[in-house]
Amino acid sequence: MTNEDLTSAEGRGKAQALRDYLDSLIKHSLPAHAKLPTERSLAAKYGINRATVRNALNQLELEGAIYRKQGSGTYVAEPRITKSIELTSFSNDMAARGLTPGCKVLITEVQEASSSLAFKLSLSPGAPVIHLRRLRTADNQPMCIEDVWIPQTLTPDLLKQNLEGSLYELLESKYHLSLTVARQIIDVSTLSRRQSELLGTAPHSPTLRVTRIVKDSMDRHIEYAVSLYRGDRYNFDFTVQKARGSRF
Repeated sequence: MTNEDLTSAEGRGKAQALRDYLDSLIKHSLPAHAKLPTERSLAAKYGINRATVRNALNQLELEGAIYRKQGSGTYVAEPRITKSIELTSFSNDMAARGLTPGCKVLITEVQEASSSLAFKLSLSPGAPVIHLRRLRTADNQPMCIEDVWIPQTLTPDLLKQNLEGSLYELLESKYHLSLTVARQIIDVSTLSRRQSELLGTAPHSPTLRVTRIVKDSMDRHIEYAVSLYRGDRYNFDFTVQKARGSRF
């Protein structure tokens, strides 16, 4: 091994040591919104140049682990919540991550299904549909705004129930609706001013919009939902597999 190789290996070792130190700070030592050490102090601590430190911080910022304030410094971001694409309720998702789910009911109403909504729920236009809008929280922090539409004929007294818990659990336990399959579309949008106020973000912040149609074991359309997840707190994790026999 040449001197150049040794120097390069040593540099990679220091860069990795820096990354390990920053990961430990973020995950175990510092709370959300705590300030990280400066680039200058990190470079001096590990004997590396500031460009290497900056590259490590850039990567952490891309991963959503930190954020920067111009002229102020670098801070620990709120931890992101990774959501799978399995058919689970928000309450179950949060409880599985050790967070306490919560809910604020914003709208409860019965409305006539428009042609578009009727198509999504396999109903006749004008059929009665229950509409719920709920602000979902985790450890009292706003996470998601969800709008849900359900055929009233399947849940005639739904609006008399406690709607602050898991809606899916309620549908299964009280109305004996066995939810089995969902079609989801995930895209990126921006929040309106009112939506931003509800979620505690800056106006026009990015949001992950999840549109979902849920069917039960009898192939009935049970729910049409549009959920807006905070873009700074959520990501989706799923595995894709190459189709059998296909070629790249």
